[in-house]
Amino acid sequence: MRRVLLTGSVLALFVALPTAVSADVGGLGVAPAHYDPSNPATRSYFIRSVPAGGSFSDAVAVSNSGTGTLQLAVYPVDGLTAVTSGAVFSNEGAVSKWGSWITPAVSSVTVGPGSTVDVPFTVSVPSNATPGDHLAGIAFQDAVPSSGGGSGAVQVNTVYRAVVGVLVQVPGSAAFHVCVGQVSTQASGNSSYPTTVSVVLGDDGRLLGKPTLAVAVTGPGGYNSTQTRTLDTILPGDEIAYPFPWPDAINNTYHVAVSVTAPGMTSVSTCLSNVTFPPGSSSVGPPNVPPTGTTTPPQHHGAGFRRSPSSGAGAATAGPPSSDTWLNYLPKLLAQLIVKSTFPFLLALLAFFFLIVQDRIDRRDPKLALAPARPDPELNFPAPSRRVMA
Repeated sequence: MRRVLLTGSVLALFVALPTAVSADVGGLGVAPAHYDPSNPATRSYFIRSVPAGGSFSDAVAVSNSGTGTLQLAVYPVDGLTAVTSGAVFSNEGAVSKWGSWITPAVSSVTVGPGSTVDVPFTVSVPSNATPGDHLAGIAFQDAVPSSGGGSGAVQVNTVYRAVVGVLVQVPGSAAFHVCVGQVSTQASGNSSYPTTVSVVLGDDGRLLGKPTLAVAVTGPGGYNSTQTRTLDTILPGDEIAYPFPWPDAINNTYHVAVSVTAPGMTSVSTCLSNVTFPPGSSSVGPPNVPPTGTTTPPQHHGAGFRRSPSSGAGAATAGPPSSDTWLNYLPKLLAQLIVKSTFPFLLALLAFFFLIVQDRIDRRDPKLALAPARPDPELNFPAPSRRVMA
């Protein structure tokens, strides 16, 4: 019998969080072997100021609070920004940025039950490194996945992975800045937040930070709503399409104003655009994220406006889309129709194949094979005679 292996990963991720604690998953715990008593965050991840061309060495304390021996693979990883903001780490072998600065002393380590092992590593900062924040990490992954059960054709294996972050701060002129790019909408399927306003954000500065995103939507019938949300960490050079949950349905042409602010951010990033039903329609062009280290002035995107012929150059109209607009959306509507009809079609196809297989099984059943193909003849019984009592 063929078995399908489903692997679940448990990750412990670290960013610049002053209240972070050391990772402990499946008995596996990781934390810096040395920390700065004046900075509680360094109990959970490394924060070092290293000039370009410099280096430092330290060690990760790897503990095992379980009852079995842990065999772990050790490898460097890149820090990345999750789609909803916040730092995550790359997969094994997918290092393309600052993870390449880290060299662990070993590629594997064995930790006995109830014991702790220090794993040394070295960080070498290139001479051409730009000033600012550079987040990487060291991953410790269970080399022997544990079986989580399962039955039949499905076997579930669990792989434990813990990552301790390494934040390298290269001295020099650096700032946190976010640029705003494309804005679009799509149906979320959530009754509480029926629409998702997708906003592309990019950190075109050199520092990581946590921006505040404000989205204002105005439209037909005097509709006017503003929602504000403080995001988690965005890393330098990263770009995400943040899915902003919206409490109302977007079913016409609406004007959207997006602004981003953050402590220490010298300029406010803004974006003005129109979003139009059907959902998923793009309103402005792709973002232009300059190379890391540059700072952009406040942005005002006007591309994608639906302008009235009698209005001024800066006027934007609200109302139903023109026939040309509907024709442009027709392929997207057809694509959504195909996607939404896929499950019913597969269900019907599955039922059809079930009937075919059941028919073959019935034909091979010896009892059914001996069963008469024609119904038994009906038996006629004469009506009972009645006796007449004298």
